[in-house]
Amino acid sequence: MSHHMKWDGQGFILVFDGLTTLDDINDANGKLQGLENFDRHKYQIWNLLNADLSTITTTEIKEPAAYDWAASLAVPNVKATMVGTEQAVIELWDAYVEQSKKMGSPWNFERFSNFSDALKWSRT
Repeated sequence: MSHHMKWDGQGFILVFDGLTTLDDINDANGKLQGLENFDRHKYQIWNLLNADLSTITTTEIKEPAAYDWAASLAVPNVKATMVGTEQAVIELWDAYVEQSKKMGSPWNFERFSNFSDALKWSRT
């Protein structure tokens, strides 16, 4: 798996390519939450268009949801966005969002099939 992360002045953009495991997601999430700008970011876009998440289950995705719920207590006004088209990716995102909402996350969640729409929504 390869991924890169970019700060664009208001939010973070994460792009994943190839086989992506739960450890990869948690590692990127941990790095993201440890960055200097995390406390002031307005959005995060997880671009999974070229990611293979086939090794992650909808049960396992509850783990990053729990980490993000804890982060949302300190940074509540965040738009969290996923970009993806594969059915498995969409199902994982939906399970993540469902778990996040059950825990009471104040973040706004959305998913898009293309990056430009995700960026536009995130910046409004």
